[in-house]
Amino acid sequence: CDRSGGILKNTGIDVEAVRKHKDETGTVLGAYDSREEKLDESIEGTDGVAAVLACDTDVLVLAATQQQINVSNADAVRAKLIFEAANGPVTPLAEEILDGKGCIVVPDVLVSAGGVTVSYFEWLKSLSNVRFGRLTKNWEEKSKTMLIDTWEQIGGEIDARRKAEIIAGPSEQDIVYSGLHDAMITASQATIATSQKLNCNLREAAYCNAIQKIHSSITNSGLLLA
Repeated sequence: CDRSGGILKNTGIDVEAVRKHKDETGTVLGAYDSREEKLDESIEGTDGVAAVLACDTDVLVLAATQQQINVSNADAVRAKLIFEAANGPVTPLAEEILDGKGCIVVPDVLVSAGGVTVSYFEWLKSLSNVRFGRLTKNWEEKSKTMLIDTWEQIGGEIDARRKAEIIAGPSEQDIVYSGLHDAMITASQATIATSQKLNCNLREAAYCNAIQKIHSSITNSGLLLA
């Protein structure tokens, strides 16, 4: 769905086709008008958005706008797992209702942290004035070449295309994606662990972890909290 309305298809939509239609027309409505397969439902305006938010689904991703789920529609939400890809798409009171229904809300502070994390990587790169991987790329390629040469010397075989893929050192993008993956997995695991330990929801767990990090940083820097 988008601001213009929502479309429902229980067997799944063609994401790329809907994206192309959205880019060309500015709306998801009408994306299936010229296709043989038809939608289960297409509703214009806020009623269409409300229908999508209330559909019986396992996972609901809230993107783009704030306060999509609030006290007026939280009771109608049937999703079992909600990801906040926007900033503040679930209001505090609505989250209390969702918690009571057993719905798990993965908070924006975790789901949307990828962009800020990569910005942090960019800041680190700016401080060093050296692109990621520049100091180790050639060394990694030589090390992998030696390993493959040894493998071939003892009778192992590997085709030229696969050999080139293995030997090639990581690009800067590869390193950034690797760092982002590690950061997000670590944060997710820490949030889940705290949630289970304190018996709280994931948002509260993420906030607790953040406060603990601030406390540790201040303490380790030689300052005392008042």
